[in-house]
Amino acid sequence: MPQYNDLKKRINAIREIRKMTKATGLISAVRMRDAREQEAATHPFITHCALTIAEIFKRSPDLIRKLLNFGDFDKNEPYPIKLYLLTGDKGLSGDFNDEIVKLAERLAGARLKTLKEEGYQDVRIECKFCGKMGPDLLRSPELKVNRDFRFSIDHPSYYQSMDLAELVYREAKAREAAEIYFVYCRLDTAITVEPGYTRIFPLDEEGMHWLSQSRAEREAARKAKGEQRRRFDRDFSKATGIRARRNDYEERSIGAHGDDLLLPFAFAGDEDKVISYLVGTYLDALVYGLLTESYASEQLSRMTSMDAATTNADSLLEELIRERNRFRQKEITTEITEIVGGAEAIRKGEQ
Repeated sequence: MPQYNDLKKRINAIREIRKMTKATGLISAVRMRDAREQEAATHPFITHCALTIAEIFKRSPDLIRKLLNFGDFDKNEPYPIKLYLLTGDKGLSGDFNDEIVKLAERLAGARLKTLKEEGYQDVRIECKFCGKMGPDLLRSPELKVNRDFRFSIDHPSYYQSMDLAELVYREAKAREAAEIYFVYCRLDTAITVEPGYTRIFPLDEEGMHWLSQSRAEREAARKAKGEQRRRFDRDFSKATGIRARRNDYEERSIGAHGDDLLLPFAFAGDEDKVISYLVGTYLDALVYGLLTESYASEQLSRMTSMDAATTNADSLLEELIRERNRFRQKEITTEITEIVGGAEAIRKGEQ
């Protein structure tokens, strides 16, 4: 019964695959829960750092520009752009890595087109993949991959984010990059993720201006433009690199105490040292928020993908088992018919 044996082998193989997908899904669920708890615990700190920089920018924008804007590039010199893609080290995560790569290609294409129209002739875009997955998915010939760069997003820590933030800051300060973006996936709903990007350098002045608005100003702008809550949250995430939570930023709205906040800051000590510390902390917190968000998104994508694979395995197993039973029943019926026919032939022969 070669056909019956083949069915048994397929059923056993699918059962083994189901065990793997089920276990991987459970592990990812636990890791996603831990990552969300980690992200939720650090979110108030990250939001506070972003609001602090926005407040300083609103009062004394030159104090921030000189540390987060490192001058313009001449149109006759190379214009380097660096994209940090927060992909994972492992597969089995659905289209998580693919969505990040596709967004990076769209972002690079849009920036390349805009800069060409502005007169920049030598635009160089370099991609740095934080995870092992992703470089092989890149299809755009205009993007150069730095294969020497490695930085895992698995189980991110604040000290890891400090190292990456320092690297990014050094690149911008040394004029190795005119623009630096982080491309990643963020949590959209409880069961879905969406790709996004945040510009680290130069300072997103429009985003900081938007962030520094008071609650009343934001609500008025949103109603005037007819924007939905979802778009409102996406703009907040794009400006700061973090997801919006109403209590985190509306209770500490800048400009809520009147026009006195428009007065410039006055520092009793070393102004540069204070601003450098605040900006450094802001960058560390921003990168840390991006890493935790991307790691949680990866685990959610893997959990969702493995749950779908387990469901498909269950359906396929049910179908194969039903086919095996029909085949086995047919074999049994044939054997019984042969036995009855043989017995009948013997009985007639004896007569």
